[in-house]
Amino acid sequence: MGVKTCRECGKQLPEGVRYNTLYCYDCIRKHHIAAMKRYREKHGDRLRAEDKEEYYYYKEHGICVDCHQAAADEGYTTCTACRAKRNKRSEKYYKKKT
Repeated sequence: MGVKTCRECGKQLPEGVRYNTLYCYDCIRKHHIAAMKRYREKHGDRLRAEDKEEYYYYKEHGICVDCHQAAADEGYTTCTACRAKRNKRSEKYYKKKT
């Protein structure tokens, strides 16, 4: 059958790849990112409006705005677990930055 290569970049496809795969994983990822960018450009305003509406709904009803499952803590819009995860991510980011 021969060696299969990517139609776009010409790289050899890995062994055991599906018989109808035409592109390597890097090119597939590149196409996916471009498609998502086009989708966001076309529907971005609607998506942002929906996200904002959803955020305020959960905030108003006292539900965590991150996980949408636990009750939000008093004076916060998130539950304890989500706030801890968020703080850990922020800490990691700021450590990397400095």
